[in-house]
Amino acid sequence: MNDRVHFAGGLAADRLPDVYASADAFVFPSTSETQGLVLAEALAARLPVVAVESAASREVLGGSGYLTVANAEGLAAGLQAALGRNGSIQSAVHLASSRYTVAEQTARILDLYEEVLTVGAA
Repeated sequence: MNDRVHFAGGLAADRLPDVYASADAFVFPSTSETQGLVLAEALAARLPVVAVESAASREVLGGSGYLTVANAEGLAAGLQAALGRNGSIQSAVHLASSRYTVAEQTARILDLYEEVLTVGAA
């Protein structure tokens, strides 16, 4: 197993496309990530994604990928399912490119700021 699983740690941005391209799957065990940019990147790279169930993971994946419980068994089962899947990731590139454009992300941030200002003014 040690020769098949690599924990890369932090990577420079210019290395990410090659790393995504060389991967068989993307596993996301975080329960506290608030934006999930790496999930969108993994979808755009057409990787099967296995993520621990969370509001951020659900929103970013939008039905693509595999959501699991936050334990080793759940992640293993999700990874096994993801790697056993035949064909390409269903509309993953379209999902990532349509939901994470600069315009879409800017609109989301502006909506969030507006909400914060409204709550702060109340």
